[in-house]
Amino acid sequence: KNFGFGFTHRPQKNRDLNMKCQISLKEAYNGKNLQIDYRLPNGENKSINVDIPPGIEHGQILKVGGAGDHSNKQIPPGDLTIVVEVTPVNKFHREDLNLHTETEITIFEAMIGCTKLLKNIDDSSVEIFVQPGTRHGQKYSCRGLGFPSLKFTNMRGDLIVTVNVKTPAITDPQLIAELNDLAKKIK
Repeated sequence: KNFGFGFTHRPQKNRDLNMKCQISLKEAYNGKNLQIDYRLPNGENKSINVDIPPGIEHGQILKVGGAGDHSNKQIPPGDLTIVVEVTPVNKFHREDLNLHTETEITIFEAMIGCTKLLKNIDDSSVEIFVQPGTRHGQKYSCRGLGFPSLKFTNMRGDLIVTVNVKTPAITDPQLIAELNDLAKKIK
């Protein structure tokens, strides 16, 4: 004989609601308090504040318990699920926890080295020392200036700076001759 009853009691609740929100890569880096306005199925307008944590990734989901449908007052309200879409920011892109950007230097700076000052995505100043003999496309890593981890406290990615060597087009014959002399001395 089968004495199983074949049912389980599941607490019912109102419907969950789903929506998307857009933030910039800079806002994903810094975090943001976002006011979200939406409409419930019964036509009621609702507004809530949501803390977007620093380091959130494109496509990540935030869940706000009890912020969904509450048409039926006899059962608990549903939840609100928010899919975060991160829009790009000029000169920056993200790979895992690392933040990537580029800077330009002259061929002379590449040959003898230089110190380059640039802005990170949060507008803070970053100084990199470009080694003598740097090649076009070489990457420099600035430890701990990338995105914070959502999983591990005190863990951050790096800011990776790609150096682009700008080579000028020289047409002045006298300057070309001087550069040829210099090139012979360097060899």
